[in-house]
Amino acid sequence: MAEVLSLPQVRCRIGDGGARAYLESREPVPPGALTIAALREIIKEAGVVYGLQEDVLARVINEGFDGEPVNIALGDAGIPGKDGRVEYKFEVDAATPHAGSGEDAIYVPRVITSIGAGQPLAVQIPPEPGRPGLGVTGIPVAVRQGKVARLIPGPQTKLSDDKETLMAAVDGCPVRRPDGSVEVQPVVTLPGNLDYTVGSVDFIGSLVVRGDIVGDAVVKVKGSVEVKGNVEDVSIEAGGDVTIHQGFSGHGKGKIHAGGNVSVLYVMNQTVVAEKDIMIGRECINATIDAGGKIHAPRALIAGGKLDAVQEVEVGSIGTMDISSAKIRVGRHGKLLEHLAQVDKDIKQVERQIVEVKEAVYKLVKFKLDTGNLAPDKEQLLLKLQEAQKLLPKRAEGLKAEKAGLEAELQKKSDVRIVVRGAVHKDTMVEVNGVRKFIDSALEGVIFVERAGALEARSV
Repeated sequence: MAEVLSLPQVRCRIGDGGARAYLESREPVPPGALTIAALREIIKEAGVVYGLQEDVLARVINEGFDGEPVNIALGDAGIPGKDGRVEYKFEVDAATPHAGSGEDAIYVPRVITSIGAGQPLAVQIPPEPGRPGLGVTGIPVAVRQGKVARLIPGPQTKLSDDKETLMAAVDGCPVRRPDGSVEVQPVVTLPGNLDYTVGSVDFIGSLVVRGDIVGDAVVKVKGSVEVKGNVEDVSIEAGGDVTIHQGFSGHGKGKIHAGGNVSVLYVMNQTVVAEKDIMIGRECINATIDAGGKIHAPRALIAGGKLDAVQEVEVGSIGTMDISSAKIRVGRHGKLLEHLAQVDKDIKQVERQIVEVKEAVYKLVKFKLDTGNLAPDKEQLLLKLQEAQKLLPKRAEGLKAEKAGLEAELQKKSDVRIVVRGAVHKDTMVEVNGVRKFIDSALEGVIFVERAGALEARSV
């Protein structure tokens, strides 16, 4: 019969913070040297009450062990809590500073997106609690709890009253900084060119480009646009001003439409439309310029193209001996006459439609009375025609009221003029308040005005 080892030779040790229990001995334990009763007494004295691995105990009794630690009990480690997180409500792409440092650093978004004032930028998602574990001695084992994610307000942002939502304080482009804070840029500044790497822009704020705008991009902003360099065959639509410090040139595909003023050094082959004034510094070649206010270009050469302003056109020179002259128009009368002609055309079309619809309705109603019914498609057609009978007279009345308003505008006096500081070369067409004149010989320093339906040329 095998000798049973005395209890002090074999001991049970608690390890790993109470998560495991190990059986160990100072000398090898041969098979059958331990009884199950003796082994359980050793385990009991160590205080192990949870997670016993019975198969390991059976193996130790039947096969013995070399004395090295044997894991005989395994506690429940529990489940650690999950950290809270920040859920961003915009496309997150951390920006990097390109100028300044600290609070003065400027961060450039890689993707220009729009967010309105009061809209959420980021929401704090709370952490998920962990489940405590249980050690081999029956004592609960603490687990790591999830950390609370922090919303970091940046410029032009604000926290909600419950501090769980970060919101935009102004309209602009949301940007997450490298430190995790979020800012809203009402004015986005690009340090280089706006090209295919940026793509087209549709933005609620304003845009500053310190380089050029190249390619065939489309730029649409609610605010203003400022370009330090040149602009190629690009479409720019701005609710405010557009300022181009260099030129706007290309193959005639480019167009600027500004709700405010436009300022540009030179224009070549492109179209510029402004609700207010247009300023041209050096030259305007084969371009279409349309201003709701004034065209101010006192030092600029105008060659080819068309200039149209409501209040005044002031230029340096028009045409040269080698370059074709231009068509210059000022005043609302020309546009009013064009609009009036279109309204007259629309009135005639509507009146013709009224007669045609009336005849078509009469025929369908008569057929229905004669036969007792109409095919479903004819019945539908009759309903549409009867609806048109109600709407067309209202449309005609609206057009006639619009015509009366245009005619009244034509009667108003309008003191407008074309000022040429340099020379006006032949083949230039000037129009003031609807009165046109082709210049057949060069003039120097002249002001064109309209008086009593005739065009007058005065010296500057």
